[in-house]
Amino acid sequence: MPKYTFEDRLQKIKEYKEDLREVRKWERELVNKINRNRRALPGGKYMKPLKSVRTQVIPEPRSYVKSFTSKRERFLNDRNRLIIDLWNNDPSQTLNSVGLQFDVTRERIRQVLKKAKLLGIEIRPSSDRSKHLKTKQIEAVKAEVFDALKNIYGTLQFPTWKKQFLKKSTPAQARFLRHEMRRRWENGTLDPLFSFEVDISLKEKHYKILQYRKWGMTLDDIAMILNLSKPSITNYLKDLKLAGLYTAVNENQVEATSLDDDLVQERLDKIRKALIAGQNLHCIKVIGYEGDAAHFIRWHFLKPYFHNQAKKTEKVNGSLNEKVHSS
Repeated sequence: MPKYTFEDRLQKIKEYKEDLREVRKWERELVNKINRNRRALPGGKYMKPLKSVRTQVIPEPRSYVKSFTSKRERFLNDRNRLIIDLWNNDPSQTLNSVGLQFDVTRERIRQVLKKAKLLGIEIRPSSDRSKHLKTKQIEAVKAEVFDALKNIYGTLQFPTWKKQFLKKSTPAQARFLRHEMRRRWENGTLDPLFSFEVDISLKEKHYKILQYRKWGMTLDDIAMILNLSKPSITNYLKDLKLAGLYTAVNENQVEATSLDDDLVQERLDKIRKALIAGQNLHCIKVIGYEGDAAHFIRWHFLKPYFHNQAKKTEKVNGSLNEKVHSS
């Protein structure tokens, strides 16, 4: 027998420990692999996981199948079969509604369905019911939405209808309306700028400005009295002119602060593209303006350069005229 020095013995012990670690690592990997394969078997979740291949005997797969089959047969009594059939064949059913029909709690129905799934029986996912309900909700309003987009989109009635529709609709119905609007925006059937409500009726401030102009006051004087900017006074005068209540002494006076037509069209197209891309007015950047972009775009741009012009060309229905003159 060879003689080992102290250093040789330490080296052998080190090698032995390394070999032992490798064996244990291999054993853990093997046990984990066996347990994964067992869980993949029908009813595998009921099997107690192995901890070591040295201390436990791995049963044959045939015994698993036999045990699983007997459990499944015992589980599928008449009541459980009826519960599973009702749940799978009627997507409108809930755990509570099925429980009421069989005089059991919704928790018991959930347990039956869960165990059936563990035993390899196909069970309809709960998400299918959500899809079914959303489909029914959309079908209930589809005709109304199509009619509104075809007949009143671009009129004063549409924003009012849209507000009432969103107030009473479900989230699925609201998403359907937005989807249909955007689909028509993309193919050019509808103009996205008509989807906003911009009130062009005359207010008390309109009549104050009108009276000041009749007294011969300048735009600067009116702006100082009302604490408004000169462009705002100009926009108020445009509304009055559109309603037929004001005629500028100088035809170019009201239009003096107007933007160039090409620039207006360029900015309108930019807003359209942003809306079609799914952005809202708050996300659109306005150069040189730090406040609420949505408020600025709606009242200082869409109103004077789009909605008022649309009224002139009668693209917005005659109801606009009625609303302005009734104010």
